[in-house]
Amino acid sequence: MKHTFLILLALADYHSTTALQQQRQPAIKKSSPPIQPPLNNDVAFLRWIDEQPNVERSVAVQDDGIAGRGLVATCLLQPGQVAASIPPALTIRHEDDNENDNWAGELAAKLLNHVHRGPSSALAAYIEYGLPETAPTVPCRWDTEQLMQLQNATLLETIQQVSEWRHDQTSRHCTTSDDSEYLKYLDLVCSRTLKGGGGRQLVPLIDLANHATREQGGGQFRVLKDGTVQLLVGERTIQPGQAVTLDYGARNVDDFLLHYGFVPDRCYSDSVSLLIQRKEDDGDSSSSTEIFSWNDCQGFRGHPDSSVRSAARTLLESFPTSLEDDVQRLNQGQNHDYPVDRSIVSYRYAKKSMLASLAGVHQWS
Repeated sequence: MKHTFLILLALADYHSTTALQQQRQPAIKKSSPPIQPPLNNDVAFLRWIDEQPNVERSVAVQDDGIAGRGLVATCLLQPGQVAASIPPALTIRHEDDNENDNWAGELAAKLLNHVHRGPSSALAAYIEYGLPETAPTVPCRWDTEQLMQLQNATLLETIQQVSEWRHDQTSRHCTTSDDSEYLKYLDLVCSRTLKGGGGRQLVPLIDLANHATREQGGGQFRVLKDGTVQLLVGERTIQPGQAVTLDYGARNVDDFLLHYGFVPDRCYSDSVSLLIQRKEDDGDSSSSTEIFSWNDCQGFRGHPDSSVRSAARTLLESFPTSLEDDVQRLNQGQNHDYPVDRSIVSYRYAKKSMLASLAGVHQWS
């Protein structure tokens, strides 16, 4: 009996102590589910791409800090392999008409229609996450001082013609009061459209591929009979994480600058025009404007025709800044309004380096 009493007393003491401890402990709050950070544009865009039927990809989106936003391989890619395949349902297409120079304006109007439809558009995620937030910095968007720094009167005339064409497209196809919004999408169309399969089209994912020449490993695209657009790997094997690029075609640097807003590091398809003066056998002189490319350059010796060497040297010496000045500015990174300033100096360097090769004068690097 005495033992039973002691046991009961111990139990009572235990329960009272436990109750006191529970009173002293703070109440445990129910935890809320963790707040998920917002998806960045690249992740959100790829998630949307992967949700679409008949899409295949072996690429991801990445900004390398140099060329900007582009594509990288997610696995080993062999030459000629399909890196991405996009069905026609995800493209915005304009049927080709060789006599119609309004294709860009009409395609921009189609794109803007999707923009104004907002979430109800089947391509809302492409517009929100796949397209750049701003238009490319093409020369038509530069101020007069920046344009004058190009040091090329012929190019300035072309830029003026393009500016007039842009405003003509706006008057023809813009259905809103916001001309600047339409011009933004017009410039995006001009810098991102793929021509093939009897038409021109904006192609999500594939239009993120940055430029590289065929010699640099740039790939190509093809349009299948059903309208599917495929990005093909170039002539080099691509390791996971390496850039998957596209050869934009044999353009000169003027064309790259006008429509894409950048100048490639080395453009082998570039050309220059020179006024050539020659003496005829009868002693008379003749002059003609001729076009020359990198294929006409003979290394340190210059062009084999002394008249061409002389014309190239004369033009080279007429610029306000020398080739050496531009090289130093590029190497020193003096581009206070990147990317416009860098595009300006890169353009001058591209033209002057070809002239130096034609003239047979020393080049700085």
